[in-house]
Amino acid sequence: VRLYIVMTTPIFICGAECGIVTIGATGLTPHWDTVDGTPEISTTTYRNGLRSYRFNIASSSCDLGKNFSQTRLVGRVAIRFATLPNTKTALLQINNANGSFYLWYIQSNSKLAAQVGAGTIQEGTVVTTGVWYVIDFDLNSSGATATFDWRMDGVAQTQATNTQTSVAMSRIMFGVGQYYIATADVYMDDIILSFTGADYPFGDGKVLGFSPNVDGTHSFTAGNFIYNAAGANILVTATDVNTYLDEVPITGTADFINQKLVEAAGYVEIGFVDTSETTDARGLEVVCSQHSATATANKAAMNLNDNGTISAIYALTDISQTALIYHSKQFATAPSTGLAWTQARINALKLRCT
Repeated sequence: VRLYIVMTTPIFICGAECGIVTIGATGLTPHWDTVDGTPEISTTTYRNGLRSYRFNIASSSCDLGKNFSQTRLVGRVAIRFATLPNTKTALLQINNANGSFYLWYIQSNSKLAAQVGAGTIQEGTVVTTGVWYVIDFDLNSSGATATFDWRMDGVAQTQATNTQTSVAMSRIMFGVGQYYIATADVYMDDIILSFTGADYPFGDGKVLGFSPNVDGTHSFTAGNFIYNAAGANILVTATDVNTYLDEVPITGTADFINQKLVEAAGYVEIGFVDTSETTDARGLEVVCSQHSATATANKAAMNLNDNGTISAIYALTDISQTALIYHSKQFATAPSTGLAWTQARINALKLRCT
């Protein structure tokens, strides 16, 4: 389980801290909807936190995608080149049936550029290796002219446009080698997406991850929860449940908690590492993984406990998959107040599994 803290009206938040580079089994809302090639997690080169995504390819393509259906998409991503691509290639591709949106790397002059469909390519600033570039973008396909507004490190670049019939965009892909295959080594971090035009530009910011490190107040029938597949019973007074849920990345099953018997209302509860950030966070995302011992139908639920206000991360859902199922849920404001996430509110958060 991981918490991410960033913004105002998020529909996706990712700083690679969860370590997820696969879709996972079906059943909930996956962190990534599509994967092409073999994206990696870097623990040596990152902008914030302790991880970033790495797309290291040779004459191929590699990307991570999120599906959606909207005529407006606002976002931010930080990009760093270890090796510049050897050809023109897309770093961002946002699919649209009447003319897709592209953030290009132009090999002939080492510039980033924006384009919509067959519209004019609008070039930006020259890029080089070893530098993080923060890219803000605002994509709008709601009118007769589709527009691509963008900024590099806070500086507005020339808008890209194309005359095309309005239709919703359907997927955004982060990576390299999209459309034109390439040889390159590229890192990405601090990804944020929103459907709200007023969120543009996000500007410089960070996505931080927080893992479980403390138990909350458990409530369940004795014997219904155990450690791992066949471990000892978890006591209602246990203080070590968090140590079975704190793996980073969250893509392994070395240890876990196991609900052995049906528990209609009971739960185990955990808290998270405190944040030292004193500025109010502009949003929060919970990312979790879960699986079943067998494919026999069974249900589980996970809830956020914000000072006694309980909000579903996912409601009672069949998770009868033996492979890991990944799930993400965003909270733009604190459920208990409807206001921004303060440091105190974040540090008091608990999560309940049942």
